[in-house]
This record gives sequence, structure tokens and C-alpha cells, in this order.
Amino acid sequence: MNNQKKMEIKFRLKTIKVEGFSFSELEDSTFDINTTIFEFNSGIRVIPEEETILILLGTALFNDPDKKIQLCNLKVSYEFHVIGLRQFPRKDNTIKIPDDILIQFFALAISTSRGILFDKCSGTYLSEIILPLINPATLLPKKQQEVEKTEQIV
Repeated sequence: MNNQKKMEIKFRLKTIKVEGFSFSELEDSTFDINTTIFEFNSGIRVIPEEETILILLGTALFNDPDKKIQLCNLKVSYEFHVIGLRQFPRKDNTIKIPDDILIQFFALAISTSRGILFDKCSGTYLSEIILPLINPATLLPKKQQEVEKTEQIV
């Protein structure tokens, strides 16, 4: 029997901002869609006094297994307003964010980044590239249930 009390969490996506985008021109003959590799990186910043959680999602696309040829790079930040964030459990300077809410935030970020990348690459040799489906839980911080208030987005 599970004695933990379920928390109802209300939030909204407040802003989406493309922090950076780079694109490398290649001759069509050197591009092989079958050798493309996606690399993801992420960051989280919690600002309890503003009831804000910032998510940064970076996506890089490479055309070789050694990741020497970067085709494009996209960085997008997502600002979520979380009602009652100040009341989330804390320990020292650390606030506990439930995994399921972070997974939901990352799922929204991945889907939105997929659309942004598709739009930015349309009309180029990368127009057939679509951000793959990934498990958003793989982007959670190593300490999955605790995110430091002062953690910087990398």
C-alpha cells in the first residue's frame, strides 16, 4: 500500500525561446540520412520565488559516428510557471521536484523542439530529418528527485 500523498500540480508553459541555432551547409552528395546521429543535452533551473522552472534542451545533429561533422545545433529554453512551487518540499537549498512533472516538461520540450527543428530545416538538405522519439526520462538530472535551486543551465 502506498502511503504517499499525491500532489496536484498546476502549471502552464509561459515562454519558449530559441537560444541558438546553427546550420552547416554541405553538398547534397556528402549527406547520408542513414548515418545521422542526434545528441541531446539538457539543463534545469528552479526559481521558487518566481514559481518558475526553466528547461533548456539542446539538440545537435551529426553526419558521422565520430561526431566530427555537426550539421546543425538547436538550443531552446522553456519557462514553466508552476503554481505553488514555493511550497514544494525542500532540504537545505534543494527543492524536490517530482519525476513525473519533470518528465512531462521534458516531453513538451522535446515535441516543441521537434517542430522548431523541422521548421528551421525545411527547404534545406535536412528537410527530411525529424527529431526522433526519445524517452524524456533519459534527460532527467542524475539526482532525479532533487534539483538544486542554484543549478545553472548548461
